[in-house]
Amino acid sequence: MYYIKSIVVLFVFAILLSACQQNPSTNIAPVLTSSTFKLSTEDCVKDSTCAKVSIEYPVFVGSVNPETLKSINDAIAKEAVMSFDEGTPPTPIPAAFDTMAKQLFAMLKSDGSTIPGMSYYYESKGQSVFMSPKFLSVESISAYFTGGAHGMYGTKLQTYDLHTGKVVSLTDVVKDTVALLPLLESAFVASKKEEGADSKLEDMLYTDNKHLPMTNNFCITKEGIRVNYLPYEVAAYAFGETDILITWEQLGKLADSKKWIE
Repeated sequence: MYYIKSIVVLFVFAILLSACQQNPSTNIAPVLTSSTFKLSTEDCVKDSTCAKVSIEYPVFVGSVNPETLKSINDAIAKEAVMSFDEGTPPTPIPAAFDTMAKQLFAMLKSDGSTIPGMSYYYESKGQSVFMSPKFLSVESISAYFTGGAHGMYGTKLQTYDLHTGKVVSLTDVVKDTVALLPLLESAFVASKKEEGADSKLEDMLYTDNKHLPMTNNFCITKEGIRVNYLPYEVAAYAFGETDILITWEQLGKLADSKKWIE
């Protein structure tokens, strides 16, 4: 009898072990590491008048489906150059970088005689800001100057599904964006007050906007959802970029934090 019971126990254990191996838990965190890809160049018309271009972004490797990971890495790489010129063709990054650098230097040579001592530049830096067992969030910060009164800058946020490679949209996380809007507007005003602005929301936004427009420039973080409005996007350049964090506690029933961070 003891022998039969032992056989049964071993049989059940073998079945459970096989099931675990064939259906690994989706809650097991992927083992991802990243290296940094960098390209930088500078070309000068005069000693103090140069065109400088640099891009930097993470490249991930690890225990994620290779095709999915390639899709995510390609999207991150393209973001490094697309933020400068949305018309940049989807060529290999070194070729796109070279095209971008030549374009900027051509602008500089064209304007150099009228703007002595003024350098043009484009800089982009991407990095991971959050990773869960299912999702990866990345930010890409860019800045450039190609003449005029001032340069331009901004932060692009993305969250990628590590199982599909697709970009997560804000409505995937928060179904009721109407209920989300008051939280965003309150945080927007509070952010500007911290920066020294003393205005009501309607006084800051463009006259065509009675409310803060919804955006998909967002990502998931451990603390909540991070939303970014670029300069000129909803208000004058003087109000700058607006980076907002709405915590999971503030979201409450609007979003299931466990689904996204566990």
